Amino acid sequence: MDILLVDDDDATRGSLAGYLTLLGHGLTARPEAASALEAARSRPFDLILSDINMPGTSGIELVRAVAGLPGARKPDVVLYTGHSDLGLAIGALRAGAYDYLTKPINLEELGAVLDRVAEHQRLLAENDRLTNRFDEAVAAATTDARAELGRLRALLAEKAGLAEVGIFSEAMWRVVEQAKRYHEDRGVPVL
Repeated sequence: MDILLVDDDDATRGSLAGYLTLLGHGLTARPEAASALEAARSRPFDLILSDINMPGTSGIELVRAVAGLPGARKPDVVLYTGHSDLGLAIGALRAGAYDYLTKPINLEELGAVLDRVAEHQRLLAENDRLTNRFDEAVAAATTDARAELGRLRALLAEKAGLAEVGIFSEAMWRVVEQAKRYHEDRGVPVL
């Protein structure tokens, strides 16, 4: 996953950056929310992992700002803090945070959150792909169905002995052409 890590504390940011890099994730680290928001505007991330309490813009304000970014797919935002406050956790989730962790961060819990975020982002990408390509898939299926219908009609005509009907006059050709035109519009009965 491509992760944006935001924390004003150098030691915490460094520890988490080392752990996330060790797990094989792409990582961009920022010391405050303002520069993190600029990074999120410049390129897409799968996850933003941010401290809540930072000077200037808080993690909760960052969540709200990320929700307002242009584009259909947004990164999931996981917030963490050293203050175990139920009201703060509820506020973070109501603001749109994907999850909430407390310091010191339990690495097993962080790993489970990372797995859930990866699955969530995979599902969002698949949904986006299916939504955007729905019309293309329907058009391809329609073309295939029409080709198969034409093949089956020709086979039926051959089996019924109609494939070798001869048309030998100009007047009969006009009748057949007119019948074909009326055949295109199923609302007009032709006898």
